[in-house]
Amino acid sequence: MAGRLNKNPMGVCVLAFVEVPSNHVDEMQGVSSKTGRAYHMRRQTIYLHQGETYPEKYELSLEERQPAYEPGRYLLAAGSFVRDRTSNLSFGRNIKLLPFAEAVTKINEFMNPGRTRPAAAAA
Repeated sequence: MAGRLNKNPMGVCVLAFVEVPSNHVDEMQGVSSKTGRAYHMRRQTIYLHQGETYPEKYELSLEERQPAYEPGRYLLAAGSFVRDRTSNLSFGRNIKLLPFAEAVTKINEFMNPGRTRPAAAAA
């Protein structure tokens, strides 16, 4: 799904990012006809931008008490990835999103280890 690098029409590689258009959550619940167990699923619509002309629409599963993501732009958080049974990188059951501004801060911290922000900028 996400994480792959694509080339946009300008020929520049970009990382995938996620756009959340609304904090609306679709909920489905019932009883499984196969197992007889009750289920409750919560999903939120997102759009995955991968450097193409148009983003792709996906449904993001939310945990039982997880609040909806607010509208905005996000990157995939580290907690979204797991190691599968063959030790390959894979997506976990529940994808986690990191607000874009927070992701930029974390990227800057990673790219510039040991640098501290001035006290005035940190406030």
